[in-house]
Amino acid sequence: MDKAATNGVAKTDSAKKEWQYSRVELYLESITLSADKLKPTPSEKDGLDELSEYDLRYTGCELIQTAGILLKLPQVAMATAQVLFQRYYYFKSFVNNPMEIFAMASLVLASKIEEAVRRNRDIINVFHYLKFRRANLTPEPLTLDGNYQYIKSQVIKAERKLLRELGFCVHVKHPHKLITVMLQALSCERHRVLLQTAWNYMNDGLRTDIFVRFTPETIACACIYLAARQHKVALPIDPPWYEVFKCNEQQLNEISHTLLYLYVHQPQSVEQLDETLQKLKEKINENKAKSKLASLNAVVSAAAASNGVTTPLTQSMNQSPNSKAPSPSEAKDPKKLEKLLKNASRPSSENSPDDHRHSPSNHSKTHRHHSSHKHSRKRSKEVDRGSSKHSRHKKHRSRSPPVSPKRRRTGSSESSVDSHNGFDRRSGANKKHKKAASRDSKNKKYASSKSDVRERNRHY
Repeated sequence: MDKAATNGVAKTDSAKKEWQYSRVELYLESITLSADKLKPTPSEKDGLDELSEYDLRYTGCELIQTAGILLKLPQVAMATAQVLFQRYYYFKSFVNNPMEIFAMASLVLASKIEEAVRRNRDIINVFHYLKFRRANLTPEPLTLDGNYQYIKSQVIKAERKLLRELGFCVHVKHPHKLITVMLQALSCERHRVLLQTAWNYMNDGLRTDIFVRFTPETIACACIYLAARQHKVALPIDPPWYEVFKCNEQQLNEISHTLLYLYVHQPQSVEQLDETLQKLKEKINENKAKSKLASLNAVVSAAAASNGVTTPLTQSMNQSPNSKAPSPSEAKDPKKLEKLLKNASRPSSENSPDDHRHSPSNHSKTHRHHSSHKHSRKRSKEVDRGSSKHSRHKKHRSRSPPVSPKRRRTGSSESSVDSHNGFDRRSGANKKHKKAASRDSKNKKYASSKSDVRERNRHY
């Protein structure tokens, strides 16, 4: 092969490597989370204690299970919703994502995944009913007002957030079938009590986070192990039966302790949990405001030090409430920064932007300015009124030239527009008097002619 051909092959290989697209790989093993995602959780980073987070997880899963029963959903759909709910809160915090809204969204999404779809309105109605039932009050129907529309939109947005954060990997492998298969391998399939107890442990384990920490085979082995110890059923020990299913004793003990703690622990009420979350939100907002102020002070002080300005800007800004924080471009420019420092160092009475309007020197100018505008507006209104009034009588229309803009701006008392009829005084005043005089003379002539006629009649 010649040199040109080898160069062409090398170029095509490099182009393939350069334009190679990225890919997303989804496996069943990806349903379990790694240790770095399990601890610390996003809620713990926001300051929520471990016990409150445990109670929030438990309460959310309990709401999903109860609502699923009332909606007559299959158990598979309820189990999927609880696993998605637990998974989501290892990516996001309870502080910024309301528990009840995301419990509804998990149920909506799980009903679609398991092909037992329920309407958003039905799910919202059931959660509304559970709220009254939890408070021991008489349930009231949910009114279709703005509040309902807001909740519905929040549920739709929460469903999208769930899909986005989980990377659309919503497949859940449930270990329920594995219990039957394992008991058949152990020749205990006829032990109905053992099977039912292991099944119950598995359904109760959905309230915990074991489904995101362990594989389905390990969870099934732990449920059988716990049920066998409760009913005192002997299982093979040498070799241990759970090693066949790739499990160890430490994992079984950990899952068993988690399940048994579920029956002992008394969770907090929803009101107490809401109060805890509200306090945390306020605290986080306070810390954000303080950090913003500290970063602004640091930037300003650094810019002032680099430009050789000795006056502390932060102190002067605190003294003058009307001063503004400098932008990054102003902080870099020494002239602009010095100007800001001078403005900030003035007292608040000098620094207020409205003081120049009320100063004695500018008072007369401002008054004249406003009065001229006022007079010009008044004149324009009067002209319009006069023109509309005399449009019916074409005799009285004025053909005078328009008012000069100079006189309109000055607003002097010698206005060229009559305030009553809109005529120009210089051209229309004399005409008005002439018409009145002619009208009077006509009336006099008419009266004299009448008197002459009477005298003639008397004479005849």
